[in-house]
Order: sequence, then C-alpha cells, then structure tokens
Amino acid sequence: MPPRRPDGRSRGRRRLVALLAVVAVAGAVPALLLWRGDDHSHAATRVTSALNPPTASTAAGAVTKRPAPLRVVDRPLGELPAPLQDAAASAVSRGQLLLAGGLTAADTSTTEVSVVSARGSRPRGSLPGALHDAAAVTIGAGVYLFGGGNGVAQLDSIARIDPGSGRVAVVGRLPAPASDLAAAAIGSTAYVVGGYTGTRWLDTILSWHPGARPQVVARLPQPLRYAAVAAAGGRLVIAGGSLQSGDASSAVLVFDPGTRRVRRIGDLPSATTHAAAAALNGRVYVIGGRGATIGTPTRRVTAVDPLRARIRPAGRLDQPLSDLAAGAMVGRILLAGGRTSTGAVSSVSELVPVGTPSPRPAATSSQTSNAANVYAHDQAGMLSPVVRRDPARVYVPNSESNTVDEIDPRTYRVVAHFAVGALPQHVIPAYDLKTLYVANDLGNSLTPIDPRTGRPGRPIPVDDPYNLYFTPSGRYAIVVAERLHRLDFRDARTFALRRSVPVPCVGVNHMDFSADGRYAIASCEFSGQLLKV
Repeated sequence: MPPRRPDGRSRGRRRLVALLAVVAVAGAVPALLLWRGDDHSHAATRVTSALNPPTASTAAGAVTKRPAPLRVVDRPLGELPAPLQDAAASAVSRGQLLLAGGLTAADTSTTEVSVVSARGSRPRGSLPGALHDAAAVTIGAGVYLFGGGNGVAQLDSIARIDPGSGRVAVVGRLPAPASDLAAAAIGSTAYVVGGYTGTRWLDTILSWHPGARPQVVARLPQPLRYAAVAAAGGRLVIAGGSLQSGDASSAVLVFDPGTRRVRRIGDLPSATTHAAAAALNGRVYVIGGRGATIGTPTRRVTAVDPLRARIRPAGRLDQPLSDLAAGAMVGRILLAGGRTSTGAVSSVSELVPVGTPSPRPAATSSQTSNAANVYAHDQAGMLSPVVRRDPARVYVPNSESNTVDEIDPRTYRVVAHFAVGALPQHVIPAYDLKTLYVANDLGNSLTPIDPRTGRPGRPIPVDDPYNLYFTPSGRYAIVVAERLHRLDFRDARTFALRRSVPVPCVGVNHMDFSADGRYAIASCEFSGQLLKV
C-alpha cells in the first residue's frame, strides 16, 4: 500500500498493492474471517492499552513455521462432575468445549449443558428435554445441535445454544427425526452425516446454515451411524461408523463441498465405530472408538490428511475409550468423558503434538502466553466452498489513478479495469466471502465487487476507509479510519455506524485478532505503537 504521512497523503511516487481475491478459509475457519467463538465485539469498543513496538525476542514464535508433528500424546487434565458418554460436543471460544446432553453412568439421557476447559467443568444451562447421540457444530457465536434421541424416540430439532448464557432456542428442523448422526462445519455451513430415524438408516450428507432449510448434498456409499466426522482443508472426513449388516466400517471417506463428491481414500487400521474426531494442524484425528461389539473400546488415534489422502497411526489414548467427546482448540484437542469396557467415565484430557511443553501449574504474570500458529487454517488448498467456483483473480488498487485492475494469475494479463473512488488502498473480502470491497480512502466510500463476475457495484458511503476488518462473529465491520484517528464499528451488512472508537496514536492502519479471538492488535505506523483492542 502507498505509505502515508500523518496528514494522510501518499509518500513516494507510483506504488501498487496486489491482493489475491480468492481467500483461503479453513473448516473450522482462519483467525480473521471465520473464527469460531463468542461475539467479542463488546471487547472491541474500547482501546485498553498502547504497547511499545515488539522486540525480535517477543515477536519470535507468534507464528509457527515448522511443520506440526503428526503424532500426539494424551495428557490428563481433570474430571467431569460425573461420568458422561455420547454427549454432543463442539469447541467454543477461550479453549472451551461445550457439551450438550449425553448418557449418564445409569445409561439415562440428560438435559445438562456444560462448558469444559483445562481449568474444569461448569454448568451452562439445560436443554428443553433430555437427549443423547445428537451432533453439534459451532457457527459464528452459536452452537447448533442436530437431532438426537431420548430413549423413546428420535428428534428432528435444530437448536441454537448460546455458549455464554446457555439459552436454547429451536431454529429449524431436520428432514426426518434422527439420532446417531455426526456433524462438522466448514465456514458458515454445517454438514450432517448419516444417522438413524428409528426405522431407517440414513446415507445422506445434509448441508445447513442458519436461516436456511437443510438439503441433501450427497449420498454415502452405504448408510452409516456413529461415524467419526470432522473437517480439515475445506474437506469433510468421514471415518468408520456402524453398518446395517451389524459390522463396523473401516472406510475413510472424504466429501468435497465444492464438487459434492464423496470418495474413499483408504481405511482405518481396523473397523471402528463410536469414535470421536477433531481437526488439528490440517489433519483430522480419529480418536478411540470400538469394534462392532459393545465393550471393545480402543486406544488408537489415527491421523487423516484429506488433501494428500494419507492415513497414519498418530498415537494412543491413556485408556481405551469409545463414545467420547472431542473438540479442536488452538494447538490441541480437548477430550471429555466416554466409555470404557465397564461403563461411562468422567475423565478430561488433551491430545497435543509430541514435544509440546507441559503446561505450567499456574500463570505467574500477565505476560504468560501460549504461542500458536494463527494461520494454520489459511494454507494452500484450504478454500471455502463459497469461493471454490470463483475465478482466480489478482485485484490491484491503483492509488494514483483511482482505478482497479483485475489480473488473471495464469496469464498475467489485465482482464478488467474500472474506476473507483479516490485513493483506493486495499481490496478486502466480506465476512461471508461473497463480496470484495475496495477501500477508497479519500473517496470516503467502499466499492463492492462481485468475485464471481469481477464487476463493481454501487459505492457505499463510509468515512475514511483506509482499511477494513470484520469481528470474529461477523456481526461488525471495523473500518480503520486512519486520517480521522478512529476505529468505526459498523453493521457488517448495511455498514450503518454503530460505534466510533478514538485511538490514542498516529497512523492506525492494520489489525489482527488473537488466536482465541478475545482481542485485536492494531498497528500505528507513524507513532510506532501497537494498540490492544
């Protein structure tokens, strides 16, 4: 981007900025655009501190460069208040795993909703009715619960659980009541796999996103129950499961939302059902499970790379477990509950890559940190289904001519050229990836571009849009108004101003969110400061 003096004018002569418009997005989502977690916009309404520029030593380790180890180890953390198996589980913010329903030690369904972390377990509310064998995913600031059974019948509800308050609301219905299903989210879309209606085994993969109706997007080679399902690299991995024949499956399937094709990439070391699955460092880990017979749990952990079609042994649990809950955190997978050969257990542990340092007994200062690769889900091939069919283009904002060039990266030719507002600085994808915005700084406007056609739309009036970001929940757009010394929080769809936050520095321009989404760091170019927001 053109460097600017504090008065907002460009330094130097002609400079261009190129931004590749096809944005890589992971299944659990990158740090900036599709972070899974609570709405932290309230935390961004004030600037909490101005930090000195980081030294080389403090900056080192913020982004991990070396490939993550394949193998993982199981480290005990604590206990649930009571034994629990077959709970629906989904990772939420701040390293927490939300558990909903499940079976108690007495094999009865429960209504309990709780949040589990390395620090322990806390109750978070109750479901309207007891259930088990449901599936859960996190989309935006909510956890969505699909189906389940209550010991008498299967359920067809799609319910939203607020991880903060525990409030539960029914927001949709499955095409048919079903339990024993599995689910994972890729971007803002949930994919629900297999299940059982009470009379019929299901071979469907359903897609659903908030506000829409579920639809069948693919069929499995054969009906499945209790499959292990998670997403990595923009693909859905479906491993093992129970078959109508009474056997367990060893098949590892990969579903590509872009093509809607299901293909078999290999087999687990042995037929496995009732396993858990979670993604870590671009791989899906299939955790525990059992054979076709009750009382045969395993300690196996198997890693699946859906992009390279590789299936490798990756470690062992401390004890044989099936029917456990698992959720992907930053740099680890949190495990809770499950069933041994004798019944339900209350154990809580974590799977971490081999060589991960053991946690300290307690933090000794506010400077204690946990380095993590915040770009782990923003790598080659990790495209969201939303952009998979968009043409590859490089968008170049020409700040001196107030135009944008579109370049075909395969031929390096300019395929389109159009006028925008004064001093275009950046081209930014919307939170839902369906629109690109040109930030016309001195033009006080955003020019929308349709990434499927490359055509610009009608400008949107916005004060001093030097740069643009979105909160992890997608609720707000943050306009970085450098010239006006402020951050403007606007409605992400209408761009109506909701709150304007003055900043105590000069040249505020770029931002990034912490790995857990709890705060953002903004850089101030001309005063040499960082702001924690």
